[in-house]
Amino acid sequence: AHDIRQPVLALDMYADMLRSAPDMAGEITPKIGAATKSVINMFDSLFDLSRLEAGQLNIKTRNVDVNDLMDELELQYEPVAKVKNLELRLHSGDYKIRTDHQLLKRILGNLVMNAIKFTDKGGILLACRPSANGVRFEVWDTGIGIEADQQVAVFKEFYKSPSNLGTSDGFGLGLSIVARLCEALHLDFSMRSRVGRGSVFCIEVPRQALVRVVD
Repeated sequence: AHDIRQPVLALDMYADMLRSAPDMAGEITPKIGAATKSVINMFDSLFDLSRLEAGQLNIKTRNVDVNDLMDELELQYEPVAKVKNLELRLHSGDYKIRTDHQLLKRILGNLVMNAIKFTDKGGILLACRPSANGVRFEVWDTGIGIEADQQVAVFKEFYKSPSNLGTSDGFGLGLSIVARLCEALHLDFSMRSRVGRGSVFCIEVPRQALVRVVD
């Protein structure tokens, strides 16, 4: 309840500012948009968790064009990155994957949003590259990094790092949901991180799930 309350209070504050100073609309409206997206992301996380807990995850497999998927993610998350003066870069190839489009988008979106939350300068890279066993999605950031003794705990539900409690306005569900969705889609999930240098999260798509790969 406390986590939801913060962005809602921010929305109320920005609305009051807009009423009293309409000439500041250009400065205030991006903040309203960011706070709104924060609330939406929180509810999306709760809905994802409830479906996973209830065993009601409906997997709809189809051919997913990676370039189209990347375009969708860029459209959704580039404005969020710009609010923090971060650069969101994307790198892809001509790949098609047999998987659930919405769930894969949710996985990558959670990772990109997580990277934005924990990065204050620099940027985020979302890439899809060929790997030894198929293709690999990578999300790189130049953020605060994750301490070695917390790199297992961050995948637990509702976990927040004791040293970074004030950094995120989420529930601490993002990485837990990513791990569980990857398991449901039979995708390997791994990460590397260095404190003060940033993190990289990797999603391995096996060769048998590839429909087309053109280098």
